[in-house]
Amino acid sequence: MVAKVILSLIMALVCAVQSSFSYYENWPPYSFKQGPFKHLDLKSLPDKDIPSFIEDHSDLESYGDSEFYKVYKIDIDGNGLDDYIVLLCPMGSTFLWASDVYLQKQKGRYEKISYVSCGVGLEDFVDINKDGRYEVIIGSLYEGEKHNYITYNIYEFKNYKLINVDKKFKGFSKFVWMTNRPNDKDTVHLSTKERRKHVANKDYSIKYESIY
Repeated sequence: MVAKVILSLIMALVCAVQSSFSYYENWPPYSFKQGPFKHLDLKSLPDKDIPSFIEDHSDLESYGDSEFYKVYKIDIDGNGLDDYIVLLCPMGSTFLWASDVYLQKQKGRYEKISYVSCGVGLEDFVDINKDGRYEVIIGSLYEGEKHNYITYNIYEFKNYKLINVDKKFKGFSKFVWMTNRPNDKDTVHLSTKERRKHVANKDYSIKYESIY
C-alpha cells in the first residue's frame, strides 16, 4: 500500500514537471508562432562594475553566487540616460524570478520598478512593434477551478512606470492552458471577468521606489 502511494506521488511529480517543460518551446523568446520577437541582447556586468546603489537596493549579497543574478546596463526608456536591469533568481529557483529595473530620471536619481515573472530573462524585453522602444512581457501563473494556466501580458515604459498595453498588441493578454504537450493557444475556457481580475492583480503587484 505504501509503495503504491509513493509511486502515485512520483507519477504526479513527473506529470507536473512535464506540464511545466511542455511550454519551453513558447517560453522566451516567446515565438507564439508569430516571431520570434526582437529582444535585448546584452552582456551582464561583472561584479566590479555594478553600482553600489544596486547592491544596496537589490540586496545582491543575499543571493550569494552571481549565478543567481545578472545586471545589465542600457538606456531602456530612450531618455538618453543609462538604466539598469537586474534579474534575480530567488532561492535558486529556475521558474519564478524577480526583476528590478532602475530607470534613471536625472543624473543619480532612479525609479526602481520591481516585479516577478516566470522564467524571466532578457528575452522578456521585446520590440514588438519595431519602433525602437522595448516592451516587457511578464509571465505568471493562474490557478483556475479546473485547470492551471501560464499567462502573458505586455507592458511599456511610460513616465517611469510599467503600463499594461495588452490592447495595443494582437495576442495579448494570453492565457495558455498547462497541458502535457506543447501548447501556445489562448484558452477559451476562462471568463472575461476571470481574466480581467488576474491581469488587474498582476498590474497591482508591480512595485515602485524612488532612489536618490
